[in-house]
Amino acid sequence: MRKEAVFVSFFLVVSYCQAQYPGQLFFSTPAQSDWWELSGENFAPSRATMERPSGESVSVARLRHVPSRNARRAFLRGLKDAQAGAPREAVREFQRSVTFDPEFAEAHGNLGVEYTALGLLDEAVSALRRALELDPATGVHHANLAYVLIRINREDEAEREAETAVDLDPSYAKGQFLLGFLLARRPQTRRLAAAHLADAARQLPEAHFLLAKMYLDQGDSQIAAEELDRYRKAIPSRAKNQPHQADERSFQ
Repeated sequence: MRKEAVFVSFFLVVSYCQAQYPGQLFFSTPAQSDWWELSGENFAPSRATMERPSGESVSVARLRHVPSRNARRAFLRGLKDAQAGAPREAVREFQRSVTFDPEFAEAHGNLGVEYTALGLLDEAVSALRRALELDPATGVHHANLAYVLIRINREDEAEREAETAVDLDPSYAKGQFLLGFLLARRPQTRRLAAAHLADAARQLPEAHFLLAKMYLDQGDSQIAAEELDRYRKAIPSRAKNQPHQADERSFQ
């Protein structure tokens, strides 16, 4: 999606809503032209932990593979570095982890996450594909790869990965969001995109933002204003109720 096109639509949405609701502040996010950038870290690849998050299904590969002790120790050090905002150090530890245990899928996946944080997107794709070779039934790897493929303008491949993530876990909000974003590129799939985004919006306010843009592009200005209002109202409650911690940014 071209940023220039989003720039125009973004300000049309804001202008319309300011006219309909004078004096109300609709955006507490930084003034940026691309809604994808507005999402900040919320759609960046998610790190795996050694423990299974509540509600997450576990693949057979993950159940069967027991990482070596050294690999586990390096993995946990990598998580600590990542949580401290030190991606270079985290990369080194995850590299050590996969050296100790080349079949440790979560370590390969987290290595891809940290490569993404450093802007090393080709390396991220390679690491995430290796995670998928080892564990193709874990949706987070597919969604993480979809995100990186979007970043490097390989949207068709990203759409296939996002579809797989959603097929593996339909309750997976970030997978639903990524698929909705990708389907919204084409007029003929926007109805389906709206359904995925509506599912995602139950947990992710940014889905309301994208729905507003999509409805505005279709000429449904009133519905666009309603979605944007839902986005504005949801952002403060999420900031209050969901602290940002590394192991809480998983796609759940």
